[in-house]
Amino acid sequence: MVTDLLARGDVPLDMPTLDFMIHHVFLPPRLPQEDDTNIQHSLTMVQVLRNSVSDFMAAQRDSSDSVQHGLDMLDRFLKTISKAGAGKTKVTNRDALRSVILELKDGGK
Repeated sequence: MVTDLLARGDVPLDMPTLDFMIHHVFLPPRLPQEDDTNIQHSLTMVQVLRNSVSDFMAAQRDSSDSVQHGLDMLDRFLKTISKAGAGKTKVTNRDALRSVILELKDGGK
């Protein structure tokens, strides 16, 4: 099954999530008929992207520093989301973002 092939580790990839990813990555943009925002599906999509970039780096020993920077960016994004937590207040989200920004080093690493 496609979902079995794409799922890795703790990334739950069920059919609704896969459908969400197809509509947001591969299909051309169109005006939405309704708001299809789904934080969990978006987070899973970023986790799948992060895993794919990591796999690419492992397969391509000569991958550039830019790929590593992209991977670092995705890791920081996922860390920010996990620190903020779902359903918490805007103040908590602001504090989580501030914490992640303060942890950045020169060069954005």
